[in-house]
Amino acid sequence: MTRARKLFTACFVLIICATTSIPQVQAQEVFNATPNIEQLEIISQPFNILTSVNARFVLNTSLSVANDRRDILEIILHRRVASRESFQSIANGEVQPGISDTVSYTLGRVSRDELGRLAPVVPIDVLKDSARALLMQFDGVYPITLRIVDSQTKKVLASVLTFLNRRDKTLPSPVIPVAAFVRLSTPPSLLRTGKYEITDATRKLVTDFTSFLSSTPSPLTICVQPELLAALAQSSLQSDVDMFVALREQLRTRSITANTFAPTDPSAIAASGLTNEFIKQLRFGEHIMNSLLPGVAIERTTWVADKYLDIAGITLLRRAGMTTLILLG
Repeated sequence: MTRARKLFTACFVLIICATTSIPQVQAQEVFNATPNIEQLEIISQPFNILTSVNARFVLNTSLSVANDRRDILEIILHRRVASRESFQSIANGEVQPGISDTVSYTLGRVSRDELGRLAPVVPIDVLKDSARALLMQFDGVYPITLRIVDSQTKKVLASVLTFLNRRDKTLPSPVIPVAAFVRLSTPPSLLRTGKYEITDATRKLVTDFTSFLSSTPSPLTICVQPELLAALAQSSLQSDVDMFVALREQLRTRSITANTFAPTDPSAIAASGLTNEFIKQLRFGEHIMNSLLPGVAIERTTWVADKYLDIAGITLLRRAGMTTLILLG
């Protein structure tokens, strides 16, 4: 699947729906892999299969694996996933799904793209069984394995697991719920001395944001830094306190995402081994919001990410109880 180069302000939720099992076609076992198997990298692939089609994949792997034109590229279609839980188990490599169909080609017959990467075209049929195509007759999400096999030893040299979604295009499209999200982003007001200093630029941002909320009656999910709330509420200037009260009134009918007290970078914190400190800062941020925004709903399992997240950062967020990510640019 194509790797995204930019992420815009949006929250995407993918819900994989279950389907019932289908008759199994006899085929050889696919999971004879060893820990030394190289991972194929999927550069691009289709996902939604609406009709019979020649599906094009682009795969990247080392030349040592893909250089022998006699070796075999196998494309193995597995039985549809039965539930969201089974999808997760298959994706994590905890479950070996049964096989429903296979096609294979020698690497010498597989086309290449302009960069020399493998670009197999895989026929998929949604109507009838064929020896030259994978049969995806029923709606559902299908795991699919692409692997390179040594022609002499039959050893699996490289492998990758992905998924295809077979959907009947004549069926009505489901209504996808959409939730609007906005964020108030300001420079930190807390100084190294422990005192707050609110700039005029920050005051204007807060005023404009409050005005926007007052003119937008629709439901919104909002991200505001707890540090800013504390700075306004504890300011010695009555105008700042009044500004905080006006903002608080607009937040009462909305939900606000959980946040650390001050801006943080989960990936950098995870790399530094400061997991416990991150969770403490997250809980402190929740405490500030609970104190200053009584009655406002806090989305404690949603994290707004405006910095790059690696695996360590995502793992850290999961340990902190986050199950939903909103990815900003």
